[in-house]
Amino acid sequence: MVAARETTLQELLEGSKQYQVPLYQRTYSWKQDQLKRLWEDILKLAEDRVDAPSATHFIGSLVLAPSPSNGPAGVQEFLVVDGQQRLTTCRSFFAPSEIIWSRQKTPSTGNGSTPST
Repeated sequence: MVAARETTLQELLEGSKQYQVPLYQRTYSWKQDQLKRLWEDILKLAEDRVDAPSATHFIGSLVLAPSPSNGPAGVQEFLVVDGQQRLTTCRSFFAPSEIIWSRQKTPSTGNGSTPST
């Protein structure tokens, strides 16, 4: 059974999911024009959300299928049937900010490790 539903980029990129791009998918091929257009859409949404926090923007469809392989416990795995270029690009855009955010939330001992409790 196929089910379509709306979701958020945050929900797609949260850590409890893994995406596998099947070998039959084309290789990553987005160029500067596609990257710029998506980034401008993301920036516009961020600006819109200042005045309207519930504002949304459609960035395209993503077709996922449950993966036949077994992943780590508690992690859902999906095959990317369509939307691989957008998903890969969004992941690449936001990965650095996630690293910075997680480091700011974790107290540091000054030597790169976190304090033990």
